[in-house]
Amino acid sequence: DSTECGAYTSAISCQKCKEGWVVPQAPLQDQTEWGCDKCGQIFTLDEVENTVEKIKKYIEKIPEKDVNKLENFLKIAENILHPNHCLLLGVKKNLFSLYGSAPGLQLQQLSPAQIER
Repeated sequence: DSTECGAYTSAISCQKCKEGWVVPQAPLQDQTEWGCDKCGQIFTLDEVENTVEKIKKYIEKIPEKDVNKLENFLKIAENILHPNHCLLLGVKKNLFSLYGSAPGLQLQQLSPAQIER
C-alpha cells in the first residue's frame, strides 16, 4: 500500500501541483518510481531521497531543545513533507517532551495558543 495504510509517513508534497502527495508507485520494490496521487507527476527515487536527505541534514543542525527553531522548522517542512512524515513526527515528539518541562515552557507558563499547538 503506497499510502502506508493512509498514514503517509514517507510521503512528500508534490512540487508540481502543490495538492497531492508523492508516494511510491510499487512500494514493495526497492528502486520504484514515486508519483503524485493527484496529478500523476512521476519523480525518481533519487529526487525523493535527495529531498528527504536535505531535510534530515537541516534537522540535525537544529539544537534539540530550541523550541522556536523546531516550531519554525515544522512550519516550513510541512510544505514539503506530509504532516505525518516520519521526520516530522520525530520533531513533534521532541517538541511534545519539551512542552511542559523545559524552562519557560512549564504548563502554567504556556499561553492558550501554545497549548493548542
